[in-house]
Amino acid sequence: MESKINLFKQFRAYYSFVFNSDHNITPIHSSLYMFLLNQNNRANWIEWFKCPYDTAMHGALINSNKTYYKTLNDLVSFGLIEVIKGVNNYKAPKIKIIKLKYDKDEEIQTPEIQVPESSSSVNITQLLTQLPTLVTTQLTTQLTTLVSTHKDRPITKILLTIHYKDDNIKTWKNDFEIYKKELSEAYNKLISDSNYISERQNYHPGIDILKSLEKSYIDYWIKESGWKNKKQSRSVTIDWMATFNNALSSKMNQVWKTKEQIESEHKKTY
Repeated sequence: MESKINLFKQFRAYYSFVFNSDHNITPIHSSLYMFLLNQNNRANWIEWFKCPYDTAMHGALINSNKTYYKTLNDLVSFGLIEVIKGVNNYKAPKIKIIKLKYDKDEEIQTPEIQVPESSSSVNITQLLTQLPTLVTTQLTTQLTTLVSTHKDRPITKILLTIHYKDDNIKTWKNDFEIYKKELSEAYNKLISDSNYISERQNYHPGIDILKSLEKSYIDYWIKESGWKNKKQSRSVTIDWMATFNNALSSKMNQVWKTKEQIESEHKKTY
């Protein structure tokens, strides 16, 4: 690149693109794009940087390979990035962020796009509050898709810190009911995910995964002691999947299958 990308100007140009684009841009597109911006920033804005698919999926909170590759290809078709595929499935692709047009004095990389008149004077924070929020009770309309999908990124941590320090805003850290609601949603999602249960079963043969998850949920995490434990963390969001994965490794939560269950499963296998 002839000049490095200015992150904040890139944000502004991107959201101008969002407001005016004819493309069907979804929160997943924004999630992946913001993560790639973060990675490029970490790489000191080199023109081409490598980004393994699993790292990108984790950072953008995308759970499906199919969804990830479709979203990546969409960003290419939108003119936001360029991609050079790896030599095989095990080699990370190279990605280039297209520098968006900031003003008339700078090189045009993409068509000039203006924010609608009703939003022409708003700043980046105001733009963020206008975007549709992801379905989560821990974030209010003050924090948008950018924030909720990039909770581990430096700029987002600043916004989240401000958000969570406001005592007038109820979050899982200051409201036990919100904590329990988020926990219940995460728990019910995990126990209904057959792929997750099967994966955990492979890691813990002999353990009754569903009953073990239920035990950790009922005996600890749904209680105030579990809430107080989480509140001690500096993290502003809770990774419930990691929490329950760790719970399965704890002997105090493990419920072992009976001999009859094991024999019954063995017969089904054969």
